[in-house]
Amino acid sequence: MTFGLTDDGFLIKRLQDIKGDLEQAIIAIWPNANVDPESVFGQLIGVFSKPHADIWEQMEKVWVSQWPSGATGVSLDYVLDYNGLTRLGKTSTVCDVALLGTTGTIISIGKQIRSATDNEVYEFRTDTEITPVGQNRIYVSVDEVVDSTVYAITIDSTVYDIDSGVGATANSIVAALVADINGDASAVVTAEHLPGDRILLVGKVSAFNTQVTSNLNWHKSGTVYAVNAGKIFAPQNTLTIIETPVTGWDDVNNFEAGIEGRDTELDAEARIRREESLQVVGAGTLPSIVARMQDDVEDVTQVRGFENRTDVVDGDGRPPHSIEIVVEGGLDEDIGNQLWLTKPAGIQTYSSSNDYYDVLDSNGDLQRMYFTRPIQVEMYVEATLTLYDEEEYPGDGDDQVAQKILNYGNTLDIGEDVIPQRFHGSIFEVPGIETIAIRLSDDGVIWQTTTYEIAASEIAVFDLTRITVISP
Repeated sequence: MTFGLTDDGFLIKRLQDIKGDLEQAIIAIWPNANVDPESVFGQLIGVFSKPHADIWEQMEKVWVSQWPSGATGVSLDYVLDYNGLTRLGKTSTVCDVALLGTTGTIISIGKQIRSATDNEVYEFRTDTEITPVGQNRIYVSVDEVVDSTVYAITIDSTVYDIDSGVGATANSIVAALVADINGDASAVVTAEHLPGDRILLVGKVSAFNTQVTSNLNWHKSGTVYAVNAGKIFAPQNTLTIIETPVTGWDDVNNFEAGIEGRDTELDAEARIRREESLQVVGAGTLPSIVARMQDDVEDVTQVRGFENRTDVVDGDGRPPHSIEIVVEGGLDEDIGNQLWLTKPAGIQTYSSSNDYYDVLDSNGDLQRMYFTRPIQVEMYVEATLTLYDEEEYPGDGDDQVAQKILNYGNTLDIGEDVIPQRFHGSIFEVPGIETIAIRLSDDGVIWQTTTYEIAASEIAVFDLTRITVISP
């Protein structure tokens, strides 16, 4: 039999073949030699044949390393290079934080904050001034609740105010201010009522100036990045510790969960992405646009694409002959430029979240590129356990179960439904559990035990504060 490179590929010589060749070689010289495994010659053959077998196995690995299906590690990196790709490295979790302090205070590059739950450190990568002037995002919160008092926010020159009335709460004040702002069609901002009774003001087109009455607080929006790259989850209201103090900087918090970073791409993931990237040669095809958005835009963590090829508006509101790209992570500018680069001529871009970036084309004209930011659906999870009396349930078992639920929830992608039964596998890793009953809710009031459906432009988000474990 012929071993090595043949017309049919690489045929490896196995250990038994090597032993047989050595036995025949010895007998050819000493016909009466005893080559039984227990003999001296047999023992020597066993010793010498193993290194030869190792070499053959290495040669086989070299052979298969030239194909994506067989290559691993750095060999797979070389295969990716043939397609102009590189393995996706780690990215850092990015968080928008609310900064409270003296107007004019500058938090310089490299200043750090820390999570109160897992001690992860986050840093500023740009100088950030605490100021309500010329901002695109501002947070507002209630400083003090007083009945029959005017609470007012001035945005540029427009005043939005409400009278708290009798029996006011922070929630009622915030809700009334949000309704007042969003009820103004000419408002230059949109207002969002965040958990914890805070308001997020976001400029619709350009930066704006903000003033608030003394019974309200404004918080400058800043961006921090996890020092340790990788898939680190930053739940809301956890980045609260100022690690490197600055005079005039009083408080920090993340009123919203961070955008989770990414671990180094695994071999299996790289192979799949390479297959998808082959669509890139199709230029304006939807798989090509999605692949290049994922590969070429920094800090993008998830992408999904949809198209309407019909001559009428589809059931999801997409105009005729349009595409909708749902993107998590990345800068608006980078996403808009990438869309302009890859979308087919004459095809509309669409956004169900009304996000866009205006690209200046080669003719000096503005081209508005719409894309969708996934809507975060805040999931509540309740796990009711019965215990197995032949195993010991840990003293911190409830905390372990809650963390298992959080870890699984954080693996869900854009548009992926939440299926209660799929939490069970990781939960049962905690000893002492006999049965599990999972309930899901998006408001903590109405619960269901069936699959919670997530729309194509939504993503389920989880937080330990919304996970309840009930055990005996």
